[in-house]
Amino acid sequence: MDRFRSDDGITLVELMITVVLLTIIGVIVGGIMASSLRSTRNLEGAADSNDEVRLVIQQMERDFRSAEQVCEPTGGDTGDSMVIRVQTGSGIETIKYTLDYDKDGDSVEDADDTAHLIRTVDTGDSRVVVENVVNRFVQNATGDAQPLFTSQSSGDEPGAPSFGKVVSFRVWIDANPLDDISPKLETTELSGRNIWNPNAGC
Repeated sequence: MDRFRSDDGITLVELMITVVLLTIIGVIVGGIMASSLRSTRNLEGAADSNDEVRLVIQQMERDFRSAEQVCEPTGGDTGDSMVIRVQTGSGIETIKYTLDYDKDGDSVEDADDTAHLIRTVDTGDSRVVVENVVNRFVQNATGDAQPLFTSQSSGDEPGAPSFGKVVSFRVWIDANPLDDISPKLETTELSGRNIWNPNAGC
């Protein structure tokens, strides 16, 4: 029997200490994994938003190249929009890019809503082209919300090279406003082959 006395099991105290240590290690490892997964999702969301913006910029450039008329952009937190009239084989087609902050469709523009950028064609096609727009919440030097579209004709005199030909598109996107990734700015200058007469017939 003396031979087995050295084969004693662990005590209850030792077992409890082991369980506590394993629990602490599990919590630490689980927290690290959860944080890593959140970061990965946030980066993937930001990358998807960037891809959306690049695609819509390509679409806008096609629209602007064939534009017969561009209406002066409308500003404001929720009324930021651009109307383009394009010559097609069947006549003039009206295309409108506009922000919609009422994402949940409850007819209330909630203060924390990010916006959709919607492309609407008068033939009935309407689709969301960019999600997670936060221009309303990004302030410029004067403390105002950042406009989505700005026409260079706004401060230029007729006859200036850019008058009626160039529109700046500046979109701030944030895939997840609650994460640590700051809103990202995508910007481009849109111009067409034709000289527009801003607001003529708009």
